[in-house]
Parts: sequence; structure tokens; C-alpha cells
Amino acid sequence: MKITALLALMALSSGAALAQSNPKDFLGYYEGVQLGSNSATVSGPSLDTTTKSIYPAIVLGYNIMHNNMLVGIEGFADYHKKSSTGIVAGVTFKAGKIINHTLVYARAGIKGDMPSYRPQVGLGLEHRLTRDMTINGILTHDVINKDGVKRTNNNAAIGLNFYIH
Repeated sequence: MKITALLALMALSSGAALAQSNPKDFLGYYEGVQLGSNSATVSGPSLDTTTKSIYPAIVLGYNIMHNNMLVGIEGFADYHKKSSTGIVAGVTFKAGKIINHTLVYARAGIKGDMPSYRPQVGLGLEHRLTRDMTINGILTHDVINKDGVKRTNNNAAIGLNFYIH
């Protein structure tokens, strides 16, 4: 709930005007750190459990502008000690629009660990703090059904990205 409130605050702080910030500030390579909250559910014929945990993550990405849209690729690694699926890593593609000093984006990709790889989708905000640093918030969801067991993860994370200009 606190992370959802932070995402709303970031959206409001970007202002109501649709003026564009300098898109070059969001372009190029970046690396970042995140702190997230995971709600993991495992259900099957003889089990039904939900666990909640806090986890650290690292990200590495690259963004470009294409037809007035920001598009990028991001790799990530999350350490979910209490998650239904454990330590995960993945790659996602994102596309979004810069409004004032905030990037609003959607992302889709693949994440993997044991028991297998699965699709992940998400929505995020990234707000410019300085030319080289942003604060971000993201909500993601993934689910896999394997061998009669359904594993679902819902995540909310906040973090800082550091751009290499």
C-alpha cells in the first residue's frame, strides 16, 4: 500500500501540464538498485499458501527514443528469499512517454528461475531527480502453472537509477 501511494505521489508531482522534459536525460545506459515487496501465492491440489517478503534488486538497462516514444531494454536480478519461486533474473522491454520530468511506461518480458521461465508484465514511473539520477516505482505480475501447481508473484518496488551520460 505504501509503495502504491508513492507511485501516486510521483505521478502527481510531475504536474498536470504535458510539457516535455529533455528526453536525452532518459537516454543511454543506466544501472540501479531497488527495494521491493513481494506477495507470492502457491496453490495446488494439496496446498494453498501466501507469503510476503521484502527483497533487494539490481537493474541494468539502455533506453533510446523512437517516434517520440522512449523504448528500452532492462535486465534485473531480484533476491526473493521467501518468494514462491526464489531468486529470479530476467529481461524486459519497456515503452513509455516522458511527461514533464517523469517517464510513464509499460513493460513486458521474461523472468526465470526454478521451476521455469515465465512472462512478466508491469507498469512504472521514473521521475528525474538530477540529470544523472531518477527515482522509480514499478508494479509487476507473473504467474506460472506447472505440474498442477500455480505460482503467482505480485511485486511493488521503488529504487534509484543512475544514468551514464
